[in-house]
Amino acid sequence: MLFGAVLTAVAFVICFFMSPETKGKSLEEVSSVTADPAMGASAPRLEKLEEASAPRT
Repeated sequence: MLFGAVLTAVAFVICFFMSPETKGKSLEEVSSVTADPAMGASAPRLEKLEEASAPRT
């Protein structure tokens, strides 16, 4: 249990410092933030995801 608590605390600290500040921003502004390639995601992958999730006509 102690290991799980320590792991959760470390993960919280990492997420707290790595996540962008969204206070005072609209949902559109937050969703338009492009992912930094150094963070493990890229904009082209996001575009492909949006295309795949779009309703088909």
